[in-house]
Amino acid sequence: MRHSHKNMKFNSNMNQKDSLSASAIDTSIELTSDDLDTLVYMYQEEKLAMDVYDSFADQYDARIFDKISNSEQKHLDSIENILTQYDVNIDNLEILDEGEFLNEDLQSLYDTLIEQGSVSLEEALNVGIIIEETDIADLNEYLQEDVNPNIDMIYSNLENGSQNHLNAFTMVLDDGLFL
Repeated sequence: MRHSHKNMKFNSNMNQKDSLSASAIDTSIELTSDDLDTLVYMYQEEKLAMDVYDSFADQYDARIFDKISNSEQKHLDSIENILTQYDVNIDNLEILDEGEFLNEDLQSLYDTLIEQGSVSLEEALNVGIIIEETDIADLNEYLQEDVNPNIDMIYSNLENGSQNHLNAFTMVLDDGLFL
C-alpha cells in the first residue's frame, strides 16, 4: 500500500481557500439533525472517493488517481473542520480503515466500484466519472435545501472541486491519455 491519509491532521493539508472558509464558520448558527446527517454522509462519500482513488493509484500507473485522492483529502478536511468547530465527535469515522464505511450503502458502492475499476485502467477512469457525478448530484441536492450557510459554503466549494475532478477524468478518457 502506498500511503495512507488516515491520521493526517486536517489543518496540515488545507490550502488558503480552505483556511479562509474554515475561519468564516459561524458556530452561532446551530446545526440541525439533518445538517449533521448530511455532513456525516458527505464525509463518508468523500472518503469513498479518496479510498477508491488510493486503490487505483496502487493498481495503475496513472498519476490522476494520486492527485485527485490528495484533493479528496482536502474535501474530507473541510467537512472535518466544520464538524470539529461544532464540537461533533467523529472518532467513529476517523478510525475506519481504507475501504471501510459505517453506511452500508456506501460500503456496497465502494465494493462494486473497486470491482468495476479493477478490470482495466479505462474502467477505473470511468469509475472516477461515476464517483464525481454522484458527488455533484448529492451536493446539488443538499444545496437546493434550506441549509446552514456554513454548510452551503463548504458544499459549494466541494461541488466546484468535484466538477474539476469530473473534467479531469473526462479529459483523460476523451484524449486517450491513459493508453
